[in-house]
Amino acid sequence: MTQQELADACGTTSVHMNRVVRKLRETGVVDISRGQVTVLDSQALWALGSFDPAYLYGNGPLKLT
Repeated sequence: MTQQELADACGTTSVHMNRVVRKLRETGVVDISRGQVTVLDSQALWALGSFDPAYLYGNGPLKLT
């Protein structure tokens, strides 16, 4: 998947996606090589993305019943 395709899927521009990918690589959160993304620091990725597991699986508005 190219950065342009990823940007389209996320509803953003390729310029913004390039900046995000560059930041993730420079901070050591992910490694992107030969079309493969390897998450090196999942806790940092969760923090950067403001991930809240309760949103989908806890007591959040989309709780599965």
